[in-house]
Amino acid sequence: MQGPDRKAKGDFTFDYRGRRLILEVKSLDTPKVRQVKDGWAGTFQCNASDASPKALPCGGPPLKTNCLVVGGFDVLAVGLFAFGKTWRFAFARNKDLPRSKGRDYTEAQRACLLRSAMPITWPLAPPYSADLFAVLDSVLR
Repeated sequence: MQGPDRKAKGDFTFDYRGRRLILEVKSLDTPKVRQVKDGWAGTFQCNASDASPKALPCGGPPLKTNCLVVGGFDVLAVGLFAFGKTWRFAFARNKDLPRSKGRDYTEAQRACLLRSAMPITWPLAPPYSADLFAVLDSVLR
């Protein structure tokens, strides 16, 4: 496993069953965490720290945005410590994450960009799973 490489996308790259995978890591937005009837609810920021030109998989000229691109990494990991002060994580495939709703983007661009603020709950609901290996295997299929 390797740490951040500012030229490469994602936080960690590693080999899993013969394939190089990229993991993006995010954390809960602690002030927005709240206890609900059945557990916990909150949001996390799933974007870059600053806007930069990005080539979109749907084509067209590069777009300056802080949104992350669909397909820019394989798996998202979200640290959920603020949900009850317990170390646990949620994992999801990039392709299953919600798309941008930004009004400044065309419909085609929104389909190629991930939503910046994403809701998440505990217990987890799709597309999130606590089983990293199940998510990794799903990426390989």
